[in-house]
Amino acid sequence: MMLNEVMIANKNYASVVVENRKRLDLIAINVIRYDCPSFLLPIRLVSIDNEVQLRYEILGGIRLAYMALQMNKHELDKLLYQLLLPYVDCADWFLDFHNIYLDRNYIMVDQSNLTVRYIYMPYTDRIQSEEEVLQFFRDLVACVTLQDDEAYIATLLRCIIGKDASITVFADLVKENLKKEEMPTGNKGAAPVQVTRQIPAPTTVPSPPPIEKSVSQSVEIEAEVDKAYKENKLVNSIGEGLFGENEKGPDKKTAKKEKQNFFGRLLGSDKKNKKDAFALSEPGNQDRIGAPNIMAALENERHVETFAEKQQNSAAEDYNTEISDDVEDLSGILRLRLERAQVDNIPNVIDLDIRKGYAVIGRYDKTGKLSADFNFDMSLTFIGRRHVRFELSGEDVYIIDLESKNHTYLNNEELLPNRRYLLHTGDRITITQKYGIVYQVC
Repeated sequence: MMLNEVMIANKNYASVVVENRKRLDLIAINVIRYDCPSFLLPIRLVSIDNEVQLRYEILGGIRLAYMALQMNKHELDKLLYQLLLPYVDCADWFLDFHNIYLDRNYIMVDQSNLTVRYIYMPYTDRIQSEEEVLQFFRDLVACVTLQDDEAYIATLLRCIIGKDASITVFADLVKENLKKEEMPTGNKGAAPVQVTRQIPAPTTVPSPPPIEKSVSQSVEIEAEVDKAYKENKLVNSIGEGLFGENEKGPDKKTAKKEKQNFFGRLLGSDKKNKKDAFALSEPGNQDRIGAPNIMAALENERHVETFAEKQQNSAAEDYNTEISDDVEDLSGILRLRLERAQVDNIPNVIDLDIRKGYAVIGRYDKTGKLSADFNFDMSLTFIGRRHVRFELSGEDVYIIDLESKNHTYLNNEELLPNRRYLLHTGDRITITQKYGIVYQVC
């Protein structure tokens, strides 16, 4: 059974053609039309050229297929409870839960309280078995990524797998777990236990006995120190004890000469070292040139060559890096370039990886938690946590507003929530018209 989406009077509808009117359950149609339960989408019965259509207005949240399935245990139980509640309450409305249409694209979820709205097919015969209903929930639970208790997924799957599995038992398990999570922990009436801590007495450390010196002894010591200082013996003795012999540092002329020799070797202009190195290769000159000088010349020559090679390799790496940046692979990437914005903290370029089939733009929540594939700064509260979605279908890319509070605009036209619009290169996407954040599709 295929549903088609149509837009009528700026409203989005899902419609299906009734091939056999005798299949229609008139009681169910009247219940939904005149006293629609809160868990169902409103229905309209339309006859065009002797063809009867059932139309459902798509409203009340975002599609379940567009929801982020990364959540904690409490959020999962709350979502499952809202999804299972209609299966428990259907009988009170003279409806059969086997006729609830299970397609994530047509299950609407209110993001504020996770309440759910389904499409109901008002037929006298069932459109699906209980096993198909259980399989839907198995697939849904298996797609969820829990952030705090991954083992809980296995617990839920055990309840809906096997011959004894049933929707009623599954609903009872989720309801019981939700009660436990919402139950306050600890005894509120119990008085707080006061823990007294004994502070040990401070331990006293006995002070060493004072050293007694005669006045004459201290005068003699001061005289010896003063004499040694004047004769510069005290400084020399300290230097020899720490560093060995007290050698004099090089004078300014020597230091200047060594500095010139260093830059000469670095730039390859130390002719003396090169001359000694070439003289070593001639026969009979090894004895005339001292061995230490020869080794120093070779070492200096190697130092110059190594530095030159490093410079050449570094230049080659920089050149290769520049080439690789120019040849950028953007296959599977949707690039949006900023045209204008009236606020700060707006990136100039957004690259969305849509190779998985979709990507969502949103913002960080107040706790800094990721909400979408690309997240604006958490201070930009006028942007929804999951504001707009981009879908890849074949070679085409579509844009979908996720019922954002401040809306999304395509070429200055407001997008209806949960409806796909085809994107083209050069289109302008406005995220909240009030603050004028406009991106162009590259």
